[in-house]
Amino acid sequence: MNNSPDIKKIKDLIRKLKIPRDYWGIDIDSFFNYQWNIYMSIRETAGKTTQSIILGLVLAKLYPDKYRIEYLRNDSAQCTRQNIETLFDTVKRFGYIEKIFGSKYNDVLYKPNLKKFYLCLTDEEGSVIDISEDPICVIHSLENWLNMKSSYNAGGKGNYIILDEFPDTNRATYQIFPQLLNVVSTIGRPLSPGASDWLHILLIGNNTDEYCFYFDDFQISDEIPYLK
Repeated sequence: MNNSPDIKKIKDLIRKLKIPRDYWGIDIDSFFNYQWNIYMSIRETAGKTTQSIILGLVLAKLYPDKYRIEYLRNDSAQCTRQNIETLFDTVKRFGYIEKIFGSKYNDVLYKPNLKKFYLCLTDEEGSVIDISEDPICVIHSLENWLNMKSSYNAGGKGNYIILDEFPDTNRATYQIFPQLLNVVSTIGRPLSPGASDWLHILLIGNNTDEYCFYFDDFQISDEIPYLK
């Protein structure tokens, strides 16, 4: 049994999706060399969030006991149904779910009361024929970190964590970073034996100002100029 993700298998499956080169910016080799990753660009750059969702689907397909998408936003206002239920729209529009999971699944169903997406199989009229037992994606708010600590258990699958829109200048970052660390600890259990070989965190943002105070508060300002 592998003790870490097989990068070749992951790259091969992504390659089979035939995503246009201009629409893929995640360096898979680099991503799996590090536990923490940052993906930033101007907002107009195509599909950072969609790319991260596709990578999560690929990981869940190859390693269903290790991965699902744990999707984080900074606060509860960003986790409303209106903001979240379109998360998979581009993935669905281009048929990537079916391309990844074959005839088993071709769609997702969002359950807003649970804040969870489930893989499903639908017919031509959109009626659900079958649905996965476990969620493919769970939505979390960082400001809910304390409740999560006592109530959330990813069951060993919380090894792919996305924080979207992470340079949130509307909130004090001295609060956000400790909250993020607490949430990662709750979801990914990084101190568990062998967890670090599977756990990967992706921070996504639109900020390209390397002097933004946000990076000072995260204590990563020295690294920002060297990002690809």
